[in-house]
Amino acid sequence: MNSVLSIPEDRTKKFLHNATNFIRANHLQLENTPYVLVLTDPTQGKGLTKKDLLNGCGLGKCVFYVDEELRLSKIEDGEARISTCSNLTDGGKLFALLVADTFIYKILCGKIIDEKDVKGESRNPLAGSKWHRPIADFDLLLQDHFDFVVRNEQGFLYWSDKNKRILLSGKYGTEHIFHLPLFWWLKNHVSDKLKVIAQTKGLGQDETDIIVVTLDGSYLVEIKWLGKNEKNVSYGQDQINNGLAQVRIYLENDERCVCGHLVVYDGRDHEDHKTKSSHEDSLRHARCTAPKIIFLESETPSKKAIAVAKKSNK
Repeated sequence: MNSVLSIPEDRTKKFLHNATNFIRANHLQLENTPYVLVLTDPTQGKGLTKKDLLNGCGLGKCVFYVDEELRLSKIEDGEARISTCSNLTDGGKLFALLVADTFIYKILCGKIIDEKDVKGESRNPLAGSKWHRPIADFDLLLQDHFDFVVRNEQGFLYWSDKNKRILLSGKYGTEHIFHLPLFWWLKNHVSDKLKVIAQTKGLGQDETDIIVVTLDGSYLVEIKWLGKNEKNVSYGQDQINNGLAQVRIYLENDERCVCGHLVVYDGRDHEDHKTKSSHEDSLRHARCTAPKIIFLESETPSKKAIAVAKKSNK
């Protein structure tokens, strides 16, 4: 390799050593942010940081020229793709690392000469999660979460008495039962997140349920529930308006918040869900989307089939 590049072997070894340590130390914040490190001549620039990577990649500048000490020389436009690295290193007779989470491709003069996971794990980096979506696709994230976690209590329990449609109260309240699984889903499947924070408290405000922080700003998710729980606490249609008013206050007090979402899990009977799920739109802030009212099914597929059959025979 060094004979092709005319670079002393100690420089390439130091580059790989420092890059490996950097990747291991920062991969949790950069797991959904692939980038390219190109070895260049020694420079007096500042050391590369994860903030440089997040800011650069957020603007479509994913190619970072660094020396063996990972001092930053320049940043260029370009996607973090094998084809990009191949063309770049072939034309300039360069050595680069394409980094995806903790997996790296070593690319020399247009050819992949090695690939490995710097944490020693055995996996295929091309097999990404099919549920990864940007926060702008919140409705689809929520639908995925419902389909694979909420529906029929696949991921967690929320019914105390399914036949009577009575919800659990849990140790910290019914809302908390729905909060934790959605928080986990967003933390693991929002592709452009910097971080996801649960139950934060702003100055003079109540706690917010979930904040998703991205390069574009933060996104608020407020969670409510409707129906009755095992402690005989019940909420009806007014709770939807209460949630909208709460989100409105948050957004008015934080201009940096890009968007607010109200998610309402509905344990009422289906008739109430259909006829009593309206809201007062004047309470909805301009940066708040329409409330998502999610009906919690309690009938098993077999009972549904019997009901459908009875209707068809009438």
